[in-house]
Amino acid sequence: MSKFLEDLPRVVLYDWMNAALGQKLGGGIGRKVFVYGLNPKFVVKVEQQGFQNVIEWEMWKTVKNTPCARWFAPAVEISGLGTILLMERTLPAPRAKYPSRLPEFLGDCKYSNYGLLRGRIVCHDYGLMSLATNGLSKRTRKADWWDAGDGSSFDDKAKRE
Repeated sequence: MSKFLEDLPRVVLYDWMNAALGQKLGGGIGRKVFVYGLNPKFVVKVEQQGFQNVIEWEMWKTVKNTPCARWFAPAVEISGLGTILLMERTLPAPRAKYPSRLPEFLGDCKYSNYGLLRGRIVCHDYGLMSLATNGLSKRTRKADWWDAGDGSSFDDKAKRE
């Protein structure tokens, strides 16, 4: 850490985080996701435990110049320790927009792991994904979409927005 940051009063760091972290969108195992307060076209993923941010960052670096990139929300920047990840923001989509088939490399077909970005459905939660099983295969499989255990769906949120 730089000397400048070490010397900052704690209140300045809190003030910066309050400016950078907008509305809380959700979270999961080990991290919370917020609208980026300085530009709502992005989200900030704050890692509390694990390496999901680093996995997403490395995954994006692997796919970004391939045809497979169309299936991923782009990761834009990551902090030095990987605890903060900036990613392009997706928006909720009606279920009718979700494809019936997905590439084999995409895992969990939970509606809330995907969203709409520039008119297409992309995965925005790929921090637990591994390409070790299927690589970047062009093969597809049937998408078995499912909801969260609380019964919520993006259809409800999309209607409110």
